[in-house]
Amino acid sequence: MLLALAVGLGALVLYIATLAPTVLFADGAEFQFVPYMLGIAHPTGYPLYLLLGWVWSHVLPIGDVAYRMNLFSALWAALAVGMTYLVALRFIRFAAPGIDPLTVRLSAVTAALTFAVGETFWSQAVIAEVYSFNAFFVALVLLLTFWLADCLVDRKAQEYPPPVPSGISPLAFRSLVLAIVFGLSLTHHVTMLLLLPGILVYLWLVRRSSRPRRRSTHDVFTTGRAAAPKTRPIGLFAPRSLLRRVGHVLALMVALAVPLLLYLYLPLRAPHTPYATLQLSGSQTLVLYENTWRGFVNHLTAGPFAGNLALPTAGTERALMTWRLLRGQISLVGLVLALVGLGRLIAGRRWPLLALTGLGYGAGVAFNLAYFIGDIQVLFIPSYLFVSLWLGLGVASVAQGVARGLVRWKGSPLTYSEFGQQGYRRLTEGLSRLIVRMVALLALALPIVLLVSNFGAVDQSDNIEAQNVWNSILAKPIPEGSVLVSNDRDEMMPLWYYQYVDGRRPDLLGIFSLIVTEPTYANLGGLIDQALLSQRSVYLIKPMPGLEVKAQLEPDPEMLPMIRVSGPALERPPLHPREVELAGVMRLVGYDQSSSSARPGESLTITLYWQPQSEIDFDYSSYVHLVAEAGRGITQSDHQLGGEYYPTSLWRPGEVLRDSHVLTIPQDVAPGVYRLVSGMYRYPSLEPLGGPADIGLMAVKDPTHVQMIFPNDAQSSAETARISDVEFGERIMLLGYDRELLDGGLELVLYLQAGRPLDQNWTVFVHLVDSTGSLVAQHDSQPRDGRYPTSVWDQGEVVDDPHLLVFPANLPDGEYQVVVGLYSVESGERLPVLDVESNPIGDSVPLVVMVLTDGEWQIK
Repeated sequence: MLLALAVGLGALVLYIATLAPTVLFADGAEFQFVPYMLGIAHPTGYPLYLLLGWVWSHVLPIGDVAYRMNLFSALWAALAVGMTYLVALRFIRFAAPGIDPLTVRLSAVTAALTFAVGETFWSQAVIAEVYSFNAFFVALVLLLTFWLADCLVDRKAQEYPPPVPSGISPLAFRSLVLAIVFGLSLTHHVTMLLLLPGILVYLWLVRRSSRPRRRSTHDVFTTGRAAAPKTRPIGLFAPRSLLRRVGHVLALMVALAVPLLLYLYLPLRAPHTPYATLQLSGSQTLVLYENTWRGFVNHLTAGPFAGNLALPTAGTERALMTWRLLRGQISLVGLVLALVGLGRLIAGRRWPLLALTGLGYGAGVAFNLAYFIGDIQVLFIPSYLFVSLWLGLGVASVAQGVARGLVRWKGSPLTYSEFGQQGYRRLTEGLSRLIVRMVALLALALPIVLLVSNFGAVDQSDNIEAQNVWNSILAKPIPEGSVLVSNDRDEMMPLWYYQYVDGRRPDLLGIFSLIVTEPTYANLGGLIDQALLSQRSVYLIKPMPGLEVKAQLEPDPEMLPMIRVSGPALERPPLHPREVELAGVMRLVGYDQSSSSARPGESLTITLYWQPQSEIDFDYSSYVHLVAEAGRGITQSDHQLGGEYYPTSLWRPGEVLRDSHVLTIPQDVAPGVYRLVSGMYRYPSLEPLGGPADIGLMAVKDPTHVQMIFPNDAQSSAETARISDVEFGERIMLLGYDRELLDGGLELVLYLQAGRPLDQNWTVFVHLVDSTGSLVAQHDSQPRDGRYPTSVWDQGEVVDDPHLLVFPANLPDGEYQVVVGLYSVESGERLPVLDVESNPIGDSVPLVVMVLTDGEWQIK
């Protein structure tokens, strides 16, 4: 016991030296404030931990509340280490009888210290977390299992003699103690159930081994070979009347179940837990804990995490992860020693101990292989305790083997003839004990090496990051009642600590993705939508590149690192509507273009508007390419949609996302009109989502080109006619025209001006009609014979558009009229002609009156 105390105290000193000094991120922060206020923790609730933590955090007058709860973990971790020594001591004694007692103790110390300084367990011992307390229960339950097994062979336990109440057998008493402790362990962490198969098989094998014949205590516990006792077995496993057996079983079930009543803590404390229900607005209530029978069962059974259990996907990758974690925990040398210990159990036919440790290890690892959570490594801690037991046995076995080998070595200077039979035996036995102890002592180098190598990674004594981050944020002039948003629950927990423990800024509401299980709060996009609906000021607590697809973000130097969310990304319909489907999964509903044209060396922004049509399984990248007619690429922009904070796999069907691309025109690009092509693909496979889509056109203009100013007499030798107040659909203005009568036709040059950015292409028509309005000749084309479509015009730009109207032969003499207008390339719908008050007065404008006399054309 003194050595167990020394090992535990040594571990405690180490843990205090590397203890986190104050508030933490993640679950560490949660378990710093929840016990202090007797609140409700995340599933499964951990009521025993919270109640003990409340007493500890209110009674201990050391440091702040956060530090006290960190120290609480260190205390249980140290107790777990001391308890592991006691378990390893009994385990090695039963597994390898005949080994020198001091060697057994040294091997048990090595096992306990290796477990103590393993990176995973040590990391949980220096922060406020539940896993050191869980490790304590694992060790305690194993120790009580050995203690109970003593009675199964009618052995009086002298090492741990409790007072036994009169009228109850030692076996019944110890069974009840184990049941109560096991029940208490379940009120802390339900993974303790994974120990149950190994415990039950172990006790059954030990009980079975007590029947045949009486042998040594060690053989009874380990080999399954012992003679039947002289008296009938006593206790629960003895043959008794059915009624009495049922009574004992019921007593055990009650002893196991009564501690579970601690879970009533959840409904009792829910009304007094301020964050069990959060009010986002008068009509928006977030229920974190539903205080109903259904909510209680869901919390108790970890319903929100049920989706993380995925048996079919537990494959080779997870097995390799388990190997890497174990190797990092005890090193390759430790693994070899553990395998030696496991081999010793198998070779020695120690089936009860093999069942206890093997099933305990296997059940825990099997569960972890199929349980997909971010911090899965901490759930391997109980399995590391079992491996440490094998390691301790391996140390004792190697020490024993080395000693035997050296003593029997043919090159040994010890000879039988020099000492005689008795003297030789005493000498070899003494030398063997010395070698065994020296090898066992040398094995203590393993935990020392692990301590040195893990110290830097585990040491939390300088960890004040969460304190600095949130002190900086809370010092900002955040508007009253603001909503603070994060994609990560771990980052928000320190705010809750400062609010509920220190009373700082209780008006702020800190929320995060999956704060509740409702689909609208399942990801960052839905969370922002709900926060904006509350009409409160909304801030991101950190920059989140890529989130611009969902919201308008406004950095403010005074508020950094926080970013203000001023509204949704989509404030108006796209300037250029489109309906382009990509594989039935995504729809391009339109795009914006910062400019319809650019010159070499200039940049322009193309903003796409995407709408998911269904749930998306993958994260896609989008692209905008500028290509020539032959498909040759000119310039391009590719990026992952939404970055890491709102990728396409998080997008919800029906919402519209904004996707901005910047295209820079190369210096060597020839002037002309080029196509804009867009689409999506998976990265890094480059598998496209559907095909590329032509979304529009863009003009690259000659850098030496000077904007035309109407009238430009240099363009024509004919008289230029100005037309006033002719406007087509509040889009395009006809400023004037040049005309020239040719042999058999009329050449017109129209001067058109974009009154605003044009979102589509329009065809210009020039028609010759007779006195009845019937069409007799026409020339329809997009401006400049289709080489300069209206969608690439700049606002205010004047465009000269030549048309040649060819007169048909054999027309009757008379008066004809030339009219012009515009119609949509896609629909054929004409643009109305508007008067000065923007009222429609027709769909064409008469320009020239022509007279045909005896086959001769004249302009009237």
